[in-house]
Amino acid sequence: MKSFKKVITIIIILDILLAAIAGVVYAMTLAGVTVEAEADNAFVGPVPTATPEPTPTPTETPTPTETPTPTAKTAKATVAAASGGAGQYLGTFDVSYYTCDPAENGGSNLTATGAVLSDVVGVCIAADPSVLPYGTRVYIDGIGDRVVMDCGGAIHGNKIDVLVASDADIPAYGRCAAEVYAR
Repeated sequence: MKSFKKVITIIIILDILLAAIAGVVYAMTLAGVTVEAEADNAFVGPVPTATPEPTPTPTETPTPTETPTPTAKTAKATVAAASGGAGQYLGTFDVSYYTCDPAENGGSNLTATGAVLSDVVGVCIAADPSVLPYGTRVYIDGIGDRVVMDCGGAIHGNKIDVLVASDADIPAYGRCAAEVYAR
């Protein structure tokens, strides 16, 4: 019976390690880093691309004292300017913020997809997987491009939680409604 418990413990540890490795590889892919290995030679660097993706530049950036009120018109103009018109409109979402602090994440420093939270700041959002499945790339008006990599107990329906490094990175307005587009 003791050896059975040891085998189960080893399987659980291996499962956790594999999930962590998959999360790191996924985060590296999102960041545009690739690892190519040959016999005694390895290359680590940015993924070569034929044409760089344009960086979205929102047409309106809210000041810390005003609550942003994006409209469909400004969101569509922003997406058109940022992506050459690409992006299917998904609707208006209630946007809030969360940090990498494990106390805010049930004691964990991992996303639901296994990525280390501190490694995916500026990339990761939490969403309801039945509305926006894991891996969905979106453009959030006033915030930019993000990828669904997490979920949360209070994230249901058209709600998005944006991952930031610390409380100091949360805008003064806290929550807002924003237009969201698929990438």
